[in-house]
Amino acid sequence: APPDLGADEYYSSVDMGVVSIDTPLTASFCSGTRNVAVKLRNYGNQSITSAIIHVLVDGVLQLTTSWSVSLGIGATSGSIHFVQVTFNSGNPVVTVYTSAPNGGIDINPANDSASRSYTVTQSVVPAISITASSSIICSGTSVPLRALYTNGGTTPLLQWRRNGVSFVNSDSIVTSALVNNDSLICILSSSATCAIP
Repeated sequence: APPDLGADEYYSSVDMGVVSIDTPLTASFCSGTRNVAVKLRNYGNQSITSAIIHVLVDGVLQLTTSWSVSLGIGATSGSIHFVQVTFNSGNPVVTVYTSAPNGGIDINPANDSASRSYTVTQSVVPAISITASSSIICSGTSVPLRALYTNGGTTPLLQWRRNGVSFVNSDSIVTSALVNNDSLICILSSSATCAIP
């Protein structure tokens, strides 16, 4: 119908968008799975009770989920958490956007999405083994032992323990103090940024 001159005109608008990506919280983290959490805002002039939320990493869709909590006019949601997303090493860009608010069309797609860049370092698993000049020795005989390790980082700590008691920090030792049934271990504490554990 044509508008009434002199009358107030009312247009119903449904407009929803992503305000922020709150999780991952820090800009740098180790590779693996992380929760993604966002805040949404109702920019329109009617309450929104449903929408579809999409999560992308470097433009590749990771997750599409339905959201169905009432959000009043002008209101901003609390953090909405999604299932975990896998992050590989690199500099990924996370983008989250909404669609189909109240099952309809969003009048302003420009505020539908938010993006955030991260720096992800590859996670590593330290490993260690002990080599000896011989597996059979006589009591009181000197024996060289060496710890071979991977993913120790730039300043690894190697702690030797005999029968549970620490006695030296080094990657190799020579000892004549071993007796029958002694337990000898070497513990690696990695300095790698993303060592697991």
